[in-house]
Amino acid sequence: MDKLLLYEYTNMLLGNTQWIPGNYFADGDITNEKNAIEVFKYAFEIFLDIHDPRAMEHELDQEFMEKMKLTKFLSFIKFPVELDKKTDLFYLIHRMYPRKVPYSSRDVSVKIYKEYIEGIRPKLPRGFFDGPEGMRRSHYCFIFFVTRYMKFKCVRDMYEFFASADGSKMISKMKLTIPLDNFYYTPVEFLHDSLPDDQKDSFFYNYYGFRSLYGNKRKSNVTIQYNEAGKTNNESARKNRKKHKT
Repeated sequence: MDKLLLYEYTNMLLGNTQWIPGNYFADGDITNEKNAIEVFKYAFEIFLDIHDPRAMEHELDQEFMEKMKLTKFLSFIKFPVELDKKTDLFYLIHRMYPRKVPYSSRDVSVKIYKEYIEGIRPKLPRGFFDGPEGMRRSHYCFIFFVTRYMKFKCVRDMYEFFASADGSKMISKMKLTIPLDNFYYTPVEFLHDSLPDDQKDSFFYNYYGFRSLYGNKRKSNVTIQYNEAGKTNNESARKNRKKHKT
């Protein structure tokens, strides 16, 4: 514990000072972030006597940030691009206790993408599909969509489908045209990169990749089940029953 940093933060809480003097937040990003995380720990552990990370997450909101005069310190903490500092404050708990509270970029990215394609979230965070991390997030999203909303009989059918005109249209429904345009020439290449290693097939990749680039794109002969994002299996079934009745 840095007793001088604790003393200066206590003065801030009491209204004696507006900010922490000295070099605590003037020595570069790494040191600034480290000291900001310490201040958050002081707020919970010293002043509120809360030591359980789950209880901390329950308390952590914008009202708490203002009450404990922590808003300025938040600016020193680097958040993943998939998170919003204003709403995703739970990430602070991970930064304070990384071993006790693990953070999964994959799980959070998929959650954000699911909310986006189902209309709960109006847009994706800025830079969501930028750079190497954005490419990785696009793989998470691709596989989530295919496994959640589509059903293929085998891996070959997946390659064949995404080599077809229907596969290209599906990328648009998946709302993944940006990463496709940024990172890949064809949907087949996108699929291949996104698949787990034990499902990748080099022969199908080369064969259907060639067809998608140089062949005439035709409608897919592959039979798949597709449930529109945001609609449950029961809703899809009801729609099918209505079609049969008419």
